[in-house]
Amino acid sequence: MDKLSSMIDPRDSDNTIHFQLDQSENLTTIGIFVSSLLLSLGGCIAVILSEVRRSRCMEINCAGGSCVRDVGVV
Repeated sequence: MDKLSSMIDPRDSDNTIHFQLDQSENLTTIGIFVSSLLLSLGGCIAVILSEVRRSRCMEINCAGGSCVRDVGVV
């Protein structure tokens, strides 16, 4: 966990309190960050592919790839 320490610097004339946050990262926090990033990216890709699937375009050009498909009459 992050540790919060405070100290009063005796050299300050107004007795300002300085806070110092110890940011030590471990494998758990890095793993949580990477997994949340991958889940967010996967959600974005799923939304994009869902919209492409529902579209009625016959030719799709996206991210360097292209596709020509037969769209039936609805």
